[in-house]
Amino acid sequence: MNNKRRIFYLGSRPSEEKTGGVKYMNEVIDYLREHADLIIWDLEESGIFETRVNKINFRPLVSQFQSNIWGIKKLGKIGKGEIIIINSYLRHRFLFFALYAKYIKRCQPIIFVNAIYHYSLRSAFLNNLDRFISRVLLRSAAIIIANSNSTKEELMSLGISGNKIKVIYPRLDMPPINDTPIKNGKDAFFHILFIGYCEPLKELHVLIKAVGKLNKIPFCLHIIGDYQCDPEYVNKIKCLITDLGIEDKVVFHGRMGRNELSIWLKKADLFVSPSRGEGYGRALAEAMYFGLPVIGADKGASKELIESGINGFLFKSGSDESLALFISKLYEDAELRRQFGADSKALINKKANFDQNLGEQFFKVLADKNFIPKNN
Repeated sequence: MNNKRRIFYLGSRPSEEKTGGVKYMNEVIDYLREHADLIIWDLEESGIFETRVNKINFRPLVSQFQSNIWGIKKLGKIGKGEIIIINSYLRHRFLFFALYAKYIKRCQPIIFVNAIYHYSLRSAFLNNLDRFISRVLLRSAAIIIANSNSTKEELMSLGISGNKIKVIYPRLDMPPINDTPIKNGKDAFFHILFIGYCEPLKELHVLIKAVGKLNKIPFCLHIIGDYQCDPEYVNKIKCLITDLGIEDKVVFHGRMGRNELSIWLKKADLFVSPSRGEGYGRALAEAMYFGLPVIGADKGASKELIESGINGFLFKSGSDESLALFISKLYEDAELRRQFGADSKALINKKANFDQNLGEQFFKVLADKNFIPKNN
C-alpha cells in the first residue's frame, strides 16, 4: 500500500539543465519522485509555453486565460489540503489557478522563486503591473521557497511576510578542476569572462558599454552561453559592439560543456556578473570556486556572494561607468587580482552548498510545517 504523501507539481518534467533554475527544480522533482507520490501536471500536455520573464506580452492574453482554465480543471478532483508546487516564473500564466487552488479548493500552494526581474520590463507601467501580479500570486502561497537571502529580501520588499519564506540554497555541482595552470604568462590580453544567457535580464549591454570605455586596456571579453534565445536583443548587442569599434575584442563562444567551461574559468583574469536581478548567481559562484576576482552589481545575489574590497567589487547597478572603473582598477593591479581570487575561493567554500540535496531540504521544510509526517 502506498502511504507516501501525495504532492502535485505544475510545471515541465525534468529536462536538459540549461539554466540554474531548471537544475534547481530538477533536483527537487527527482527527490520527490522517490520519496512522495508525485503527480506532475505537465505543461507540455496543454501546449502551453512559458511566458518570458523579461517582458509581458499582451498578445497571448487569450492563451493565458486558457492556461488558467486548464489548470483549474486539473484541480477538480483533488481535496482540501493538497500540496501543489508552482514556480513564480509562471505567474502570468497561472495567477487565477493559484488563487482558485488556495481560496476555493483550500489547497496548500508552495511557490518556488529562483529570481525576480521586475526591473527588466520595458516600461514603468509593465514593471508595476508585474510587481502587482507577483505580489498577488505570492500571497496565495502557504510556503515560499527562495534560493537565497537576496531573493528573500526582494520578496519581503513586495510586502510578503518573511515567516512564510524559507531559503534553500542551490547545490553546486562544480565543473572539474585540477592543478594544471592554463594562464600563459606571455598572453598580452586581459581576459574578461561573462557566462549566461544573452537576454535583457542579464544586462550584458551594461558590460559591453563598460568595456567600450577601456580604450587603453588590451582586453578580450568572452561571452559564454546561449546567444540564440533572444535574437532581437543579441542583434542590439552586436550593433552596440560595432558602434563602439570593439568587434575584435569580443568573442561569442556559445554554450559549453563542463570540461571546456572549466578551461575558460581557469584561463580568465576576471569574471563579471552585470545583472542586478540574479536570484543566486550560480556562474558567479563557480567563478569564485575557480579562484577568480569578481565584479557584480550592487543589487541581487551578487551582493550576497561578493564582499566588496575583499574578493571583488560591487558596481552601481546599471552604470557602465562604475563597472568600467572597477575593471580598470583590477587590470592595473595584478597583486590585487591575486588576493581577490584567493579570497573568492575561500569565501565560496564557506558559503556554498556542495552536498545537501535540495529535495531533502524541501522535505524537511514540509515536515517542519506539519504538511507531512516528520518521519516521512
